[in-house]
Amino acid sequence: MTLSRTFLSILIAAIILLFLRLGATTVFQVAEGRNAQCAAEMMEGNRIVPVFNNKLRTDKPPVHYYMMMAAYAVAGKTEGASRFFSAVAGLLLVMGTWWVARRNISENAATLSACVLLASLHFIFQFRLATPDPYLILAHVFALYAFWEGYARNNGNGYLMMYAMMGLAFFAKGPVGLALPAATIFFFLLFRRELTLRTIGSLRILPGIFIFAAIALPWYYLVHVQTNGDWTRGFFLEHNVGRFGSAVDGHRGPFILPLVFVLAGLFPFSVFIPLSVLEAWKKRTESPFLLFMLLGALFIIVPYAFSSTKLINYTSPAYPFLAILVGAYLTSLRKTGSHRWEFWVLGIISLLFPVGFAVWVKSDRIPELLPYTWAVGLITLGAFGAWYLYARRNDRRWWQMLAACSMLFNMLFFAVLFPVLDRSGSVSILAPVVRDAKRMVGFGRINDAFVFYHRKPISVQTAEGVRGELKVFPDALVLQLGKKADLTDSIPGLVLIHDEKDLFSSQHSFIYQKKKDP
Repeated sequence: MTLSRTFLSILIAAIILLFLRLGATTVFQVAEGRNAQCAAEMMEGNRIVPVFNNKLRTDKPPVHYYMMMAAYAVAGKTEGASRFFSAVAGLLLVMGTWWVARRNISENAATLSACVLLASLHFIFQFRLATPDPYLILAHVFALYAFWEGYARNNGNGYLMMYAMMGLAFFAKGPVGLALPAATIFFFLLFRRELTLRTIGSLRILPGIFIFAAIALPWYYLVHVQTNGDWTRGFFLEHNVGRFGSAVDGHRGPFILPLVFVLAGLFPFSVFIPLSVLEAWKKRTESPFLLFMLLGALFIIVPYAFSSTKLINYTSPAYPFLAILVGAYLTSLRKTGSHRWEFWVLGIISLLFPVGFAVWVKSDRIPELLPYTWAVGLITLGAFGAWYLYARRNDRRWWQMLAACSMLFNMLFFAVLFPVLDRSGSVSILAPVVRDAKRMVGFGRINDAFVFYHRKPISVQTAEGVRGELKVFPDALVLQLGKKADLTDSIPGLVLIHDEKDLFSSQHSFIYQKKKDP
């Protein structure tokens, strides 16, 4: 296969997996709903201060809001528009990883590295969400790719690009966008015994500081001034220091959980990560590139192991570095028969997928998904087909088989399974009701995704506040999130008109209406 055909094949596969039916599901996730609506409210009001449901939102800096606003300006306020530039970031990351692996290892390793990413359901899923993580991951990974270009080829422009990417990462998600790539570079130079004045002088630090500051800092200053420091305090103290020191929203877990996240997130090729890491460590002297990729992954996984708040998306920036390690390792294999335990693990897990899927569908009472159990079996087919070809000493077709079946399953998941699943959730069912309502009021807690579909803020009140609202607007609908529809006990004359279960949750979304007099 020629270079152009290889590049084109990866490009087409990435476009299909990242953009296929991108807007076919609702923004039912709390984070997606808040982000998508925050961008809409900023677009209609203050372009500097993030606001959600008419309240200051200090969770994240605004790169993803600005990307969504740009898409809204062209395509309108839709689910697909809110996710469009996330998918663009994923496409750039896949192709950038292919280019870096080819430039530093081989074309075969580059193709396999890209396939590792495209075979990962979680990687694709991450870049189909209206969240800041795609932009952080792209900037973080590209900052380290740019450093390597400067370091390995004495290219000053590579270092300048590194500072630009660090500035973008800081603008996308704050201090973590600077701290983790900088720590990776520092310890790489320290390990190589190259942390010298001469090396530091070659990094073009002075112009780099200006580039970083020009990209990262102006908005932070403006939002600090316009909110009298409220945004600054909320973001840096609560959402950075607070998340590291204490678990947020119950997202806690053991020290080893980030490693589990990585192994689950990069499945099916994650079964080869342990030996790929070990091989990179063995070659740490002769192959500084593999050492750098290894440190790039470790300085994501290890810091989050110490964090009190643990989420699977936190470790996603490690995926491209690990994909390159796996690609380098598997393409260097010359002997077969020495990796039976990886294929045993792969085979056992792949057998559990269709069984677990069928059990889950029945327990969650989503009969529409049951006919698609065969699609989950593609993972099983890929695992055992790869095992068979590997045993037949086919050096390339075995991983091509595994990657092709995994990518085919991912395509079917986003084209068919996920939209079918979404249609059974409360947001999809109730979105038309919420969109058409002239006025809505919330009680206690609500699913924030409904603010996006109502297209204007929803005031959340106590029972007394709801009573007052209904006196002025008797036709208003009342929205509640909980396990029990108990508002009718507090407000006489109120009737429950909708009760739908939220996806992946035990909570229900309830809609009430004041009973009309005969």
